[in-house]
Amino acid sequence: MTPVPEGHPLRGLFRRATRQAMESARLRRDPGVESHIGDGILPRFVHVDNLYRIRDIRGKRLTEIGEILMEAETPGLTGLSDDLLFQEYIGDYTLFMTGIFAGSIRRTVRRPSSPDHVLMRLGSIFVPFDDPVDYYIAQGRAAYSKASRLSRPVSSRKAMMFGELSQRFQSYTAPMGLIAAYLEADPYFRKAKRIIS
Repeated sequence: MTPVPEGHPLRGLFRRATRQAMESARLRRDPGVESHIGDGILPRFVHVDNLYRIRDIRGKRLTEIGEILMEAETPGLTGLSDDLLFQEYIGDYTLFMTGIFAGSIRRTVRRPSSPDHVLMRLGSIFVPFDDPVDYYIAQGRAAYSKASRLSRPVSSRKAMMFGELSQRFQSYTAPMGLIAAYLEADPYFRKAKRIIS
């Protein structure tokens, strides 16, 4: 699924909501991060096929970070041929989920059948987490850090933006929640959401 097209009114709404959320959270303005969220993550993830784009070998959508990371170890199954794209997706996915759906993460990973319930892996070591959202945050930070390193030869601007997201990942989860609140309060977005659903 393609993201919301350029010039579509939803894009302006996403930009305004992102700017308002950043101001409300009193974060230092970072135009690169603001643009990445308002022009990248939100228009892309408005469609569920882009949010849950990683599938297992049977074609089932993977919705939990543990499942996604386990599946990524099987070459060619992620649907993302490039490691930079994969790391960016993991960073974006975890930021979106922890900022907007933290409660859902906590409920989902408490199921014994959930890979996240068993798998709390950072790199090659296993680490216990009291809160599953902390696991998502750790994975998001690590993914953005890798994306920063991988993008350095291509774009120093993107490398700096991914570096900022990695270093201050948790600071950006609160604005994501505010963005969701601003969007839910907007009548145009509510109407568009009914059409998209």
